[in-house]
Amino acid sequence: PANDVLWNNTYSISKSLQDVIERKKEDNDNLYQMARIWKVILFQRLTDAYGDVPYSEASLAFYNQIFRPKYDPQELIYKDMLETLKDAVANLNAGSDNFAKFDIVYKGDIAKWKKLGNSLMLRLGMRLTKVNIGEAETWVKNAINGSGGLMDSNSDNLVLRGTDPGGTNGS
Repeated sequence: PANDVLWNNTYSISKSLQDVIERKKEDNDNLYQMARIWKVILFQRLTDAYGDVPYSEASLAFYNQIFRPKYDPQELIYKDMLETLKDAVANLNAGSDNFAKFDIVYKGDIAKWKKLGNSLMLRLGMRLTKVNIGEAETWVKNAINGSGGLMDSNSDNLVLRGTDPGGTNGS
């Protein structure tokens, strides 16, 4: 069914992201921060669609033998996503390896990753206006005042461009 697509795709992709997160967390490098931002992108859509979902224990079967992850309350998911974005943006470092050859979106442009993280924080903060105006205001201010600024042009957009493996995409 069509309703399963978002759910199934999120958890399928989440496994790969969790691999990067687990392997790179001790390095605390740019690839680790990028993967954490991607995870927020995935789970923000999922929790907005479904509410409470497996989040904190999701995709940990291999690492922690958690085969039936608990459902986390949406409120806690949002809090964790916001804290994750704040921390990831603060730890992105333009002076270290930018993993450009693996970055299919921004080609290693750390400034754009910072803008993406802050803009996602702004989006999540604005969504909180419906449930907690004080909390929303705090996160909106964090996003606006965060290091790196916000997306301010179409060149900052998160765009995944596919290629045709058959070579018929204009080449």
